[in-house]
Amino acid sequence: LDPLWCSRTKQLGQYQQQQRKHTQDAAFRKMVDVEKSLPSTSTSRRAWLHSMIVVAVATNNGEKKQYNLPDEQLAKIIVNDIIEKKALVTADITRSIYDEYATFKDGSDLDGRYFRDQWVRGCRMLFRASECQARLIPGTLQVTRHDVTFRYEEDLTFRGPFSPKCFLSGTVIMKRCPKTGLIKSYEEIWDKGVSDIVKSAKLQGSNRLTDLFMARIRAAGEDCI
Repeated sequence: LDPLWCSRTKQLGQYQQQQRKHTQDAAFRKMVDVEKSLPSTSTSRRAWLHSMIVVAVATNNGEKKQYNLPDEQLAKIIVNDIIEKKALVTADITRSIYDEYATFKDGSDLDGRYFRDQWVRGCRMLFRASECQARLIPGTLQVTRHDVTFRYEEDLTFRGPFSPKCFLSGTVIMKRCPKTGLIKSYEEIWDKGVSDIVKSAKLQGSNRLTDLFMARIRAAGEDCI
């Protein structure tokens, strides 16, 4: 047997047992029937297990999607996420308005998209949320049946040596699913490139060591970004 398959199966079993009162038994019996019909290859079983964990987590959290919300109601939720929850730096979003397979992309030059949990982990590892400020620019939020757009500004503090700080502004574009009204993609478009943002970063404290550290970061930004 594949060790990864055995380990994750055990973890899923423990999770189901702990959350039994919230579990829909009929749904899980159907999952088992599907699993038995799969080829006995490690790759197929891993893919199946990953998708079932996503379903199990959503089910056990009692998460109910808010389908086809009126534009005004969706706008209120997004404003609350940005201003009260500081979602741009904490990734504390209202999950019920997002599709389970929504993709997220920041404004860097990298052509990568992430699923929600990857994006959440990345934000929380990158920023010191308690020292960051995020502002929704008044009058820029537009919500339609097809998408959501708004402009924002941020004063960011990063984790790491000397807690680098920088100012960032840009536009967020969220695409909605025509059938469900849920957000299916999230993308940040920054006003400046990564290299310019790195060059503008300031370190806490001012001494020879921090100046040298900052100079190396800026040089790396010019060479690699």
